[in-house]
Amino acid sequence: MRLTFILLFITICSYSCASKESKDEIKEIYNIAIDGNVKALPPPPPPEPGDDSEMPQQILDSLNAIKLKIKACKSIELFNPEYFFDLSEYKEYIEALDHLFANTNELLNMDNWYTERGHSIGTVNCEEVDKKELFKNYDALVTFSNVGFNSTKDKAVMLIIVSYSHYLSGSLTLLLLDRSNPDDDWEIKQKEVISVA
Repeated sequence: MRLTFILLFITICSYSCASKESKDEIKEIYNIAIDGNVKALPPPPPPEPGDDSEMPQQILDSLNAIKLKIKACKSIELFNPEYFFDLSEYKEYIEALDHLFANTNELLNMDNWYTERGHSIGTVNCEEVDKKELFKNYDALVTFSNVGFNSTKDKAVMLIIVSYSHYLSGSLTLLLLDRSNPDDDWEIKQKEVISVA
């Protein structure tokens, strides 16, 4: 009886630790997705023909230093990027894509959370919120897909929608992430903008 109790306790603790690790990974990926996709201002217009100048690094650094107030939808969007985008050139991500479609991650509680760049995150029920009122106090609204991992957890796939106003102003982006081993941080390997509004 005592042995059964000990085995049950170890199993529950192992599951709890694995679940926390998975949630930490997903939170890290959402953090990277927000910092890599939510910008303080829309990008500048393209240069005039023949103009080879670029935006000065000082201005880019100043824009990147701006801390944003962001709301994230509590509900996860279920996407199939194959409807929008040809993924055949990303064969090493196929297993992660399969997991993305079958995954049932719940969106983390992101209230009072800050990204690496200092953006403050809170959650909102996107089906019930008045988006016109929301954008009076917040800089962006993000919606996440599930995160799909491959079996070795060195590749991940997700989608993010970023909106900057209640009118058409945002994008849907597919993110392909990887890392060398489980102790490394996730990095965005490829970003594919699927649609812009």
